[in-house]
Amino acid sequence: MPKLWKKVRKAHENKEPFMIFDEVHPTNGKRYVAFGSKVGLEMLEKSSLLLSDGTFSVAQPPFVQL
Repeated sequence: MPKLWKKVRKAHENKEPFMIFDEVHPTNGKRYVAFGSKVGLEMLEKSSLLLSDGTFSVAQPPFVQL
């Protein structure tokens, strides 16, 4: 198993926090929440290529997907 995936597995087994952002915007009063992991952010930071998809209708009210 690659070293990076061992870190992902360990983070999951240790039940590390998955919520990385939870704040209310001071101007509009809307709440913004982001989910991810420290290991996932490390992977994203080291990546030379970023791919995304157009799945924007999966979040159920009151949530929206950004």
